Amino acid sequence: MASISGVCSPSSAVRIRRSLPVSTSGHLRRLRPFRSVADLNRSFSSTSSCSSSSASLPVEKVEDGSVEKDPINLWNRYVDWLYQHKELGLLLDVSRIGFTDKFFDLMEPRLQKALVAMQDLEKGAIANPDEGRMVGHYWLRKSKLAPNSFLRLQIDNTLDAICKFADDVISAKIKPPSSPAGRFTQVLSVGIGGSSLGPQFVAEALAPDNPPLKGLSYALQRVLLGGKKDGEETEGGRPGAQIRFIDNTDPAGIDHQIAQLGPELASTLVIVISKSGGTPETRNGLLEVQKAFREAGLEFSKQGVAITQENSLLDNTARIEGWLARFPMFDWVGGRTSEMSAVGLLPAALQGIDIKEMLVGASLMDEATRMRVIKDNPAALLALCWYWASDGIGSKDMVVLPYKDSLLLFSRYLQQLVMESLGKEFDLDGNRVCSISYFVDGADSAASGAVSVAIQFDVDFIGDWSSPRADFIGLSRFDVLVAHAWLGQLLALVAHADWFDGFMLHVIAFVFSFCTSYLATLDALHVISFQDYFFYDWFLMDLIQVNQGLSVYGNKGSTDQHAYIQQLREGVHNFFVTFIEVLRDRPPGHDWELEPGVTCGDYLFGMLQGTRSALYANDRESITVTVQEVTPRSVGALIALYERAVGIYAHLVNINAYHQPGVEAGKKAAGEVLALQKRILTVLNEASCKQPVEPLSLEEIADRCHIPEEIEMIYKIIAHMAANDRALIAEGSCGSPRSIKVYLGECNVDDLLA
Repeated sequence: MASISGVCSPSSAVRIRRSLPVSTSGHLRRLRPFRSVADLNRSFSSTSSCSSSSASLPVEKVEDGSVEKDPINLWNRYVDWLYQHKELGLLLDVSRIGFTDKFFDLMEPRLQKALVAMQDLEKGAIANPDEGRMVGHYWLRKSKLAPNSFLRLQIDNTLDAICKFADDVISAKIKPPSSPAGRFTQVLSVGIGGSSLGPQFVAEALAPDNPPLKGLSYALQRVLLGGKKDGEETEGGRPGAQIRFIDNTDPAGIDHQIAQLGPELASTLVIVISKSGGTPETRNGLLEVQKAFREAGLEFSKQGVAITQENSLLDNTARIEGWLARFPMFDWVGGRTSEMSAVGLLPAALQGIDIKEMLVGASLMDEATRMRVIKDNPAALLALCWYWASDGIGSKDMVVLPYKDSLLLFSRYLQQLVMESLGKEFDLDGNRVCSISYFVDGADSAASGAVSVAIQFDVDFIGDWSSPRADFIGLSRFDVLVAHAWLGQLLALVAHADWFDGFMLHVIAFVFSFCTSYLATLDALHVISFQDYFFYDWFLMDLIQVNQGLSVYGNKGSTDQHAYIQQLREGVHNFFVTFIEVLRDRPPGHDWELEPGVTCGDYLFGMLQGTRSALYANDRESITVTVQEVTPRSVGALIALYERAVGIYAHLVNINAYHQPGVEAGKKAAGEVLALQKRILTVLNEASCKQPVEPLSLEEIADRCHIPEEIEMIYKIIAHMAANDRALIAEGSCGSPRSIKVYLGECNVDDLLA
């Protein structure tokens, strides 16, 4: 559904939003919509000829509707909307997001419904209807919330097993059989997506400089490599890598990670993470690592650990081969919300990170994000800001800028959490999300004010009221089209009149949306135009399919001030910013002044505050999340904050945040490519076994595979195989695909006879 707050019905079907002036070009211009009916009326009561100046953000409105940027008023707004969690040392500042009090009043009932839905989710309701699953990642940090004793026991037992295993590895009670160090010194994690992004983020944020699993010293490595002389000192080496990740099926990347381990492969603990146990990238990484172990004369099972669902392919393999340990992933925990499960806790514990403090931080944040008072609920405030800033349809991107090197990977972690959860084509009712935009212009627009009525409707509104479908009370499509056209004109007419009753404007907008939803449901229109009988020369409507989502990108400050802040401030305005601020620069007693009264951290602080001010001065909205310092507790709280914000926002826009059909479609398509590659090899083998060998053109290969429509993919497969020293021989030029002739260097008779 298109998810715009309602002013005309309990189902939140319509929002008329504030017009933002834009420069005109030619006869037609697109005008941004109104944020409230009050803004609409004020706009029409004043002269609003278009100019090329920047659009204004509605922060505090004065009587004429202009934007108030007075520092005192902004300070008052900051104080009024500032959220603080004293126990976590966390602040949330939403003052530079321009939502109005009226917008908040309109959204509050919807937020309350979302909070009730989240409450039901925590009680064990089916929150992932497509897969018929509960969603229980909140139970991981407070097991007593789980809906039954069996789940509570699973959670508690798993946490105890993780802590014991990590302690035994660190203390060398569990050790590899062939390590010269007599203990594990490295950790290699094999996984992808949620099985990797969370652990990588936590490792970057929290791993100590002196980890408990220290790598071998340089001197000891020289001994293993045969380069040590008698009597050479072996002390004083540096710790090795805390943890390494294989998170892709890139052969060169896998080779690099294994090569970096070198002789320490014999003392490397390998954690293989896959919920289903059949993720292709993870399986490939496992097979590559096992090959390296075989070539080094090592027994992988004595150093392998599996984290997967019980009785999955990976679980059964680990059990049969006798791997070192197996830990469960639960059906009710999705990959992107699995950091507080064994997926994230085991790697963190092996690095000496206090995982119980992470769980405490997440639990404290969970308590705060259950609050029903919106101003006291940081996740609800975030969801509200996302909705306002992106119009509830992802019209703007979220740029995440943590001003702390250790939080570098937070934006990558949020990319999956937010985008995989919210990037959906269909809503919970199976309907596509739609948006209606209106384009108006006329000879008198400069005198009477810019009119823009962009009504975005909720498809779920169809089920709440007698919103029309194909059987709509016997009216023809043409009848509704005409009514829609006249109502659009009426809206444009009455919006100019200061005397017109605002309630009647709501009524007309309601009926207008009524007709709009009918036309959209029938998919009757893509573009229509008709003569303007009142003020305007013509009135054009465009029906646009708008899939739901919220794009996330970012790196870190102040590095990004030398990368893309220039565009953020002065380029296309298609984003809002989230600043992540950390107050403590260094541990107590370690700071020093670069110049009188100024430290290195002061410069970083100044860069953050200066960037925030510079962006806002040019009408760029921002949110600021502040933590006292980067600790296991604060990192756990940040993860929990954004998990809940995603859940609340998903309810606001009526989508399933806990499935990923697009990802599954990509996996299916990848499988089809590999299946096609096997068919190509079969066809080439048949031709290459002839005497003489029969080279085939791309067209001939496509015909013999009986898929001429896939000729481009066939070309790409052959180009890739030829570049990688396979048995395939391609003659001709890649730049001229029709010149290519292909055959196999070796005929496999066994395959031919199979």
